[in-house]
Amino acid sequence: MFFTACFQLHAQDSASLASYYNLVLPNTFPISKAYVASAIRTAFPPNSVMRQSGRRFLPYYPGDELLYLVDGTRFGTPGTDRVVWTSIGSHAACVAFDKELVLPARITAGQSVVHTAAWFTPFGVDPCSDASFSSGPFIKGRWDLRDTISFGPAERRKALDGGEFNASRMRLTRNDAPWISYFWGYKLGLVEATADWTTDGLRIAPELSNWPDLPGAQTEYSLATLPPPFIEDHVVEYVNRADFPAQPSGQYFYAVLASDKTLLDSIPAWQRSGKRFKSGGYVSACRFYGGRIGGPNTRFYSADDKECALLKTIPQLSYEGQTFAVNMPLPGINTDGSKPCPIDSKPLYRVYNNASASNGRFVSNHRYFTERADVAAVVAQGWLDEGQVMCAPL
Repeated sequence: MFFTACFQLHAQDSASLASYYNLVLPNTFPISKAYVASAIRTAFPPNSVMRQSGRRFLPYYPGDELLYLVDGTRFGTPGTDRVVWTSIGSHAACVAFDKELVLPARITAGQSVVHTAAWFTPFGVDPCSDASFSSGPFIKGRWDLRDTISFGPAERRKALDGGEFNASRMRLTRNDAPWISYFWGYKLGLVEATADWTTDGLRIAPELSNWPDLPGAQTEYSLATLPPPFIEDHVVEYVNRADFPAQPSGQYFYAVLASDKTLLDSIPAWQRSGKRFKSGGYVSACRFYGGRIGGPNTRFYSADDKECALLKTIPQLSYEGQTFAVNMPLPGINTDGSKPCPIDSKPLYRVYNNASASNGRFVSNHRYFTERADVAAVVAQGWLDEGQVMCAPL
């Protein structure tokens, strides 16, 4: 009997990047002071410093660009807080409002924003009235720029210590030339920048050759280590013995969302096994269903991005999206043979019921445990230990 109930998926599966661009949320303005305080409490890159904007402290990143929150109350207009992206180098916009690009309140993968403005070095004669003006003892020139900011889907990145996290690339191109990319981590906010500009870019936009703040090593930074994970929910193990009598101890499924648990609790054949673990971390587990012809009637979870990519190529498996959040193990080996986990996380082990050796008597199924004693107990019953595959919150 194929179990075909439809389950919802984690929010990371949608095009929305709400969990990445922390400082741009919530979706309606004004942005509350309490929300900003919670958003900026996460770890900042090791070479960033803090700069005060109005009454709030927000990150200042070295280089050409700055994301900051305009405090409407500070300027006598309560309720007009807004998030802007602005240039902070040794230059100014010919029109004051051109200096600020208001980012979207709702950001989705594939979305882009275009901003055009005239810029100049604010010394000596004002060149804004004369586009050809480019000389003088303190004038480097005038630049008519078109910036395109695009928001990419989740991709896997690594902190300096090897900790993995999902991030959305916010790519900035200037006059169609590659410029700089910023990475917004899942529940982390802005954590990384890489310079995309090279000398090849001058062939696309030669007018940028004398721009005073070209992206380079001075504008790049990386996340040093992952902060403690946010505990999002509990992943609850369910078992169905009535509809799967041939399965060793039954068929197992893992529910995360309250709606999934409510649905399973309403089906008599599905029972809570008493096992569960916390969800939370900076990567998401992808889920597959072996419901196609020739596939096993089971669901499989992995947070390894390479393993997920490989499983997507198997015809018998259907990719069902991203589910619960976890962490991935760090590089290295602990003295007990386990892999080290990021701070405030513990190993999550996977076991397999060895269906491939059953001559078709039962289909593949996996279980997940945080305790080695549980692994040893089911291995004694014939399950195979597949080792530590993820890390769950303590």
